[in-house]
Amino acid sequence: MKNFKKIINNIEVIVLFAAMWIVLSESLSVFNVIVGVVVSILTLLATNKLLTMSYADHFHEAPIPMFIYMLITIKEIYLSTYDMIKRIFTDRVDPTFTIYTSSLKDQVSLVLLANSITITPGTISIERSDKDILVLSADNNQDDVIDSIKGTEELLHKLEGLR
Repeated sequence: MKNFKKIINNIEVIVLFAAMWIVLSESLSVFNVIVGVVVSILTLLATNKLLTMSYADHFHEAPIPMFIYMLITIKEIYLSTYDMIKRIFTDRVDPTFTIYTSSLKDQVSLVLLANSITITPGTISIERSDKDILVLSADNNQDDVIDSIKGTEELLHKLEGLR
């Protein structure tokens, strides 16, 4: 019953997660919508159980900036996909490790940053220790990698400021 109340109280988070699922899977079938909602509910419940803070707190207190964050993340995924395709066909893939030290304050924002790095083609967050994120990128220009991460981090700083 406690989980059911949590689901009802966080319906906008579930809708937003499901919308992102549908956009990223590029399918609006009934089955995909149902899977998106189920995965969203499981993600919400797991996040609340595993982290000391919840994604839902971010959404309740700043739904519009979080929606903008989601749209910008989707845009970055598509731009990075195009860049990776060019790199692969021109043989310009040069994997490099970079340690990025974040200035974000709370754990949920740090998790969102690490997840954003991982879902963006060409970068993977390998490990996170406190505020340091070890990033494997397909670009050997560490300044470019850090600049792109800073853009995402700035959005997350705005979300933290609204809390």
